[in-house]
Amino acid sequence: MSAVLEQTLEKTTMTADEFFDSPYSRGFELVRGKIVPRGGNFELDMPTGALHGVVTEELASRLSYFVRENKLGRVFAAETGFVLAEGTVRGADVAFVGQEKIAEFGISEKFFQAAPDLAVETISPGNSLDEIQDKIEEYLTAGTKLVWIVYPKQKMIQVHRQSNVINVLRENDTLDGEDVLPNFRVKLNEIFNY
Repeated sequence: MSAVLEQTLEKTTMTADEFFDSPYSRGFELVRGKIVPRGGNFELDMPTGALHGVVTEELASRLSYFVRENKLGRVFAAETGFVLAEGTVRGADVAFVGQEKIAEFGISEKFFQAAPDLAVETISPGNSLDEIQDKIEEYLTAGTKLVWIVYPKQKMIQVHRQSNVINVLRENDTLDGEDVLPNFRVKLNEIFNY
């Protein structure tokens, strides 16, 4: 990305609706009115690696099947924008929204107008710790009940909750949907099966 474009984007502020209609709504997020690249780095605006894709798809497909079979709501794919606050739109790698929230907000062509009940972020080499911590805080503050941070290289998942209790799960542990996705359970070694 050119330095001129980077400087232009850093000086630009907009609303979620303006962002949706802009040419930057793909590959970027809106954070407190500012356009930022997904991954937090203007130099790393590129597709993710194979490991990221395999792990994210494995978890997304299991979630989708479970949610569909139990009629719990909808699972959203990467790049779906969620309005977390005025001027903040984030896109998780995978997200779940329950039936109650779907009924309240509906599904339109624009960004989903609320936080997901579950947000899943799969870590890539370009992600910074500060960026991930900011996303976790933004999701939880906006009402997301569970945030799963997936570390493919380390074969672990951090589970963040509204209660500020954090669990670190390793390869032989079981990921649990808790009260957000009751009875959803999967062994991490099934997710990290590469």
